[in-house]
Amino acid sequence: MTPERWARIKEVFADALERQPEERAAYIAEAAAGDEDMIRQVHRMITENERESGLLARPIFVPATPAGDGRVPRFPVSAELARRFRVVRFIAQGGMGEVYEAEDLQLGERVALKTIRRGAGPGGELLELLKKEVQLARRVTHPNVCRIYDLVQHEGAGDTPGALLLSMELLHGQTLAERLENTGPMRWEDVLPIVVQIGAGIQAAHAAGIIHGDLKPANIMLARSNDGSSRAVVMDFGVALPAAQSGNTVGRGGTPGYLAPEQAAGQAVSSAADIYSFGVIVAEMIGATRPPGFKADGVRLPAGWARVLERCFDPDPEKRYARAADVVASLSAAAQPRWRSWTRVAVVLAAAATGIALIKHNWTAGNPVLRQLFTENASTEFVWSVSPDGRSIAETLWDTGDLAIRDVASGRLKRLTHGNGGAWGAVFSTDSKRLVYRWYLSRTESELRIIGADGKNERVLYNKPGLAYVYPLDWSPDGKSILTQMGRSFVLVSAADGTVTPLNGVLPPTGEGARFTPDGSGFVFNMTQQETKASLFDIYRSGINGVPQPLVQHPANDTLIGCRRTAAG
Repeated sequence: MTPERWARIKEVFADALERQPEERAAYIAEAAAGDEDMIRQVHRMITENERESGLLARPIFVPATPAGDGRVPRFPVSAELARRFRVVRFIAQGGMGEVYEAEDLQLGERVALKTIRRGAGPGGELLELLKKEVQLARRVTHPNVCRIYDLVQHEGAGDTPGALLLSMELLHGQTLAERLENTGPMRWEDVLPIVVQIGAGIQAAHAAGIIHGDLKPANIMLARSNDGSSRAVVMDFGVALPAAQSGNTVGRGGTPGYLAPEQAAGQAVSSAADIYSFGVIVAEMIGATRPPGFKADGVRLPAGWARVLERCFDPDPEKRYARAADVVASLSAAAQPRWRSWTRVAVVLAAAATGIALIKHNWTAGNPVLRQLFTENASTEFVWSVSPDGRSIAETLWDTGDLAIRDVASGRLKRLTHGNGGAWGAVFSTDSKRLVYRWYLSRTESELRIIGADGKNERVLYNKPGLAYVYPLDWSPDGKSILTQMGRSFVLVSAADGTVTPLNGVLPPTGEGARFTPDGSGFVFNMTQQETKASLFDIYRSGINGVPQPLVQHPANDTLIGCRRTAAG
């Protein structure tokens, strides 16, 4: 039996349990589509789980209401299992096994212990299938993902039965499904903190190369902490697939109502299927209708939330958000739009002042030199610089404020940052492998950051409380220093440790726009014309320790675009 077939059997089994007993046989026959072996397996599981507690259908948690069905658990309190676990208390019982709170004598902490008796499940392959599920789930270590610890065999002795033991993180609370059933839709203000945590858990799974495949409110735990706070925890990786295999894997999996179109059609799936399911969960939390026919009419939402969800529901997986973090960032940015309003004003002013943009004119038609890379609304995207190797363009996406780079050859966009704030003035390093940029923390505070062009190794290069303006201008040819305007002064910032070297007296505070000379011995920069009150510039050059000398002086406005070595030197 393949993992995909086992996942499908589990799915039909779980769906059948949600129906009335008299409806189950007809449903199983229809869902199995004439597969007699599947029908037999599901009926056997139904028989063994007349009092099903969620075993094998979802991970284990401590229910809000303790089990009190009168059954006697197989293992008494203080029983030691597999020479590792000491039973603390019985939690729940089902036809295929039981759940206990236990003390892990090796880890020294309390765990949820799922016991699965021998012979339960489809045939003798159960152990191998469970091992594969555990191997997948153990790849993810994150506070918003239910931890899976180990799968061990308890050998019975005498009257003590043997069992397969699955140890997991012990969670107290209720599922998101139970929360919605008890209280109904939630205010978006209450939804957002939960969504942020769910998204973090999904992102952690994707980063570990795992597609969950069955995201739904019943698989999200709202775990209670000792301080009374709640933590959203993504559970159940029983349908999960390694992302490396997903492109070649065909299988529906998942739960009807939360499935992406390609997953429902039994086609190959990717992490985009989880993005779709994530969107459905958010829609359900706020009381909007699910797709198809998604509507949020009458629901009080921040402007932009409906648009974010519509993108999650796009039938084309390639057009959905690439990452769960992107969904969270977009929802968060829409809920806290204050920085965007004034940065957009700044973008308009900057674009008007510099005029650095390609605008459609009649003269562009038929021009063989011009090639359209992309078309975007001017209020949602702004271009900063081109990489020295000519392969990438650095941009800011104003719907989220994140820094992104666009591949010149393909036009594909890759988001690099994921956070509340705004990227400004990104400049590539001379080897095109890194970018330095200004990150807005608030209206009155910003910092200098560096990130790899691959989106990795992001770090704060320079931060000082109350620093309102810091703007990167250019990298030195050797990649060791960054010419930066800080306040109304020019400084050199070490790319290694953020050490600042002032250049007072070398570059006047009235200067704007600057580039290193090709040999790194000095700078070329704009300087306000001394004999006019208008905002007009001339172009000057200065050595590191020299005096500014004029290069271009003209009554008109002269603005530096770039600097390179000529044949004359």
